[in-house]
Amino acid sequence: MKKDLHKKLKDKGWTEEEIEHALEKMLKSKKSPLILLLDKVAYWVALFILIFGNFLISVFLIPFLVITKGFVLYFILFVFAFIFGLLYDLLIRDIDKLDMDHKIMAGIFIPALALINIYIIVGVSNHVIEIFDQGSYNNPLSISFVYVVSFIIPYIYSEIKEKIR
Repeated sequence: MKKDLHKKLKDKGWTEEEIEHALEKMLKSKKSPLILLLDKVAYWVALFILIFGNFLISVFLIPFLVITKGFVLYFILFVFAFIFGLLYDLLIRDIDKLDMDHKIMAGIFIPALALINIYIIVGVSNHVIEIFDQGSYNNPLSISFVYVVSFIIPYIYSEIKEKIR
């Protein structure tokens, strides 16, 4: 039904933004206040899970930051951040049609938090390297950059794909 209405509005000359806005308003008008509240709760719970998950992944990466160096380290960082980014994107897209304020917050807040978190974890791993005299330190800026870019690739891909539709 939604596709039929979308096509009819498109045929009448409506822009994608106008159609999405109208469909969103229609969907929200059908929801009870309890469902709208549960949508917001689901969003905040998912956001908390993402923050906590990001912290766990960062702590899990400490041994890799201490033991590995060079390409292997950056590959491991890329894989972990990319997988977590996929999970992040899936959770954000699964929450029933977030309004734009929530999308912007989720699109900026979580990657910024991931950047700060990984930067701190690299500092911790460098301290462990110093204590155990394990060799060379890691550059927090390059590691943070690789982590955050890898983390946001799935989100950016989904946004571009959605804009093309």
